[in-house]
Amino acid sequence: MDYIDFEGIIPQGEYGGGTVIVWDNGIYHAEGNEDVIKDNSLMKKQLKDGAIKIVLKGEKLNGSWHMVLMKGDEETRQWLLMKSKDEFADPKNSFDENQ
Repeated sequence: MDYIDFEGIIPQGEYGGGTVIVWDNGIYHAEGNEDVIKDNSLMKKQLKDGAIKIVLKGEKLNGSWHMVLMKGDEETRQWLLMKSKDEFADPKNSFDENQ
């Protein structure tokens, strides 16, 4: 939390080297859970299971988001971030197979 408002340049070669900006600010919690005390253990289980479901309440991003660990080689597999269809989803950005 010491760096929550830090913006600037970290010299190359140092941990996190490069330009740092604060893109959004807010809070999050595990989807379907309103008890902050349980969030940490629930999200650790979700991480182990390879599917994290969170609700963001930020200045820019809001609503439900899902992160899914893709299948593949353990060293090269990546996380896929998807916006859930909720009141914060922008229908202009949705795929409609009938268009």
